[in-house]
Amino acid sequence: MFASIFRFELSYHARQPLVYVLSAVLFLLSFGATVSDNISIGGTITNININSPFNVIAVLASISFIASIIAGVVYASSPILRDFDQNVAELFLTTRVKKFDYLFGRFCGAVIFCFIVYFAALFGVLLGEFMPWIDPERLGPTRLDAYWFATWAIAIPNILLMATLAFLVATLTRSLMASFVALISVLVIQSVVVSLV
Repeated sequence: MFASIFRFELSYHARQPLVYVLSAVLFLLSFGATVSDNISIGGTITNININSPFNVIAVLASISFIASIIAGVVYASSPILRDFDQNVAELFLTTRVKKFDYLFGRFCGAVIFCFIVYFAALFGVLLGEFMPWIDPERLGPTRLDAYWFATWAIAIPNILLMATLAFLVATLTRSLMASFVALISVLVIQSVVVSLV
């Protein structure tokens, strides 16, 4: 049953235009941060190489946090809330579908699209390094290990934690506003901690 629910969730989100809009916006934002000094994300340093590991990790860390907030509200909350809004959750839970399969299938399908949005931004940073109008003296060698580190050490935990929090709050409260407030609270706490440290 898990596989059926997971496939349904994937096909449902693949038909929604929002995944393509969010991916395009974050792609353009990260691409612009790489190719232009006028767009700054995550405290990049302008007097070192554009594609230095520090700048790549700083941009991808900030983008992953933005992607996890947006995708957490949009994707992680929507599967459960959609079922409760349309009054079909009770129908699922009274059939032979196990609660774990139902919840985990919905969650995994939503998390895949959270990662798709992040990988669109990662592709924007990577593609930006190869644009012909960038001054060659401001470019170093392409370091794929910086992308790898930013993805497994920062982006994956960020997205999984935020998506899990949004899914948990949406499941317990059945309210999109509660999920939104929980994620905004994390953003405020993060800002306070950064300013104190």
